[in-house]
Amino acid sequence: MYTWQTSRQQTLERAVKLIASYPTVTAIALTGSEATGRATAESDIDLFIQVRPGRLWQTRLWLTLWLEMKQLRRNHQRIAGAICLNWWGTEFWPGLQARYPYRLIWQRVPINEKAATKQEPALWVKLLWALDLFDQRSPWLGNQLERFWRWLQIAKIRRHPLTTAVGGAVRNSDQELGFHPPKPSPKPPEIPANQTPNVDVKTT
Repeated sequence: MYTWQTSRQQTLERAVKLIASYPTVTAIALTGSEATGRATAESDIDLFIQVRPGRLWQTRLWLTLWLEMKQLRRNHQRIAGAICLNWWGTEFWPGLQARYPYRLIWQRVPINEKAATKQEPALWVKLLWALDLFDQRSPWLGNQLERFWRWLQIAKIRRHPLTTAVGGAVRNSDQELGFHPPKPSPKPPEIPANQTPNVDVKTT
């Protein structure tokens, strides 16, 4: 029987396979309601993505674009069962579990593993790894690109209205990126069309 849980699991598996193929990603963890077992059919799927130091900003940029193109990423029109890339870091902090519950679902062991599965990686994955090998041997160009993408994304983050919204939390540095918007207010109860709401009317 096909259920919303099945759909979420398929979406998660597709996203993890794609994210894990990116050479600078070193670990992926579930966070939020999915990690605590409180997810519903309307919930998104929150991920923490660990990235090699010095490549945080460009990794976030390209993976965000890729998941959007694959229609896996959460946006204003697509929330339920979509992937929310709202937490990035260059390491697993000792206090991570104390701050937010998480469940590690993928880790690059050994460090040179090239894909999330044992299957032959696609051509574009091989190309990424070739470029990454060049970047590690001669990081000057990669460092310049990282600075540029950092400047571009920080400018966008500062302009975004949710950055200063009451009840939200936005963290941005070269070690951590976190985007936790304020929780929406609960919807008022719906009144059936054939029922008149009770309104106190004072008469003088």
